[in-house]
Amino acid sequence: MSSTGVAVVSVVATALTAIAVPLLTAVAAHRREQQRFRHERLIRDFDELRALLDEAAESIDPYINAVASMESAHSTAQQDDDPLELMPKLGPFQEARRHVRMLNGRLIIRLGRDHPVVIAYQQAIEVVGEAGTEVATMIALEQPVSPELKPLRVERRMNWYAAYEKFLDAAVGLVGSPVEPLREPAPRS
Repeated sequence: MSSTGVAVVSVVATALTAIAVPLLTAVAAHRREQQRFRHERLIRDFDELRALLDEAAESIDPYINAVASMESAHSTAQQDDDPLELMPKLGPFQEARRHVRMLNGRLIIRLGRDHPVVIAYQQAIEVVGEAGTEVATMIALEQPVSPELKPLRVERRMNWYAAYEKFLDAAVGLVGSPVEPLREPAPRS
């Protein structure tokens, strides 16, 4: 090969290098940036899901308490008591029910209707809600307590908490990360 040919190859190689290296560097940087973005989004989504599950877990106890309070007030009311005195008990139940339903919608959006966590949450709020609706209806219609309901109160409440525990188990299975206990340093000999 002549010196002119070597010079041309040298110029072409330099030109290709001058074009290819920045291009390859830009492509690699873009890929790294996309990976970092995906990773950060995954972390944000996971943190958001954890916060939502924490809020959902926290919402069930006030819902249970609202129904239990309403049920207790209704079951201890006397025949000659003014039924309107029980009406204020409906407010906390209705507010708690609105809140758990809103959280259920958010869980459906994040996880889908068929996700085990969503199903467990729905079962927990349904078992409590059915009892609450029954008592709220009796209060609104000024109906006395059915004698057969009184002995069922304890069993119903056990069912509420059992459904709540199933939801917690499903949530822990999805996002739980148990904290390892701190270990004491080994004594020096």
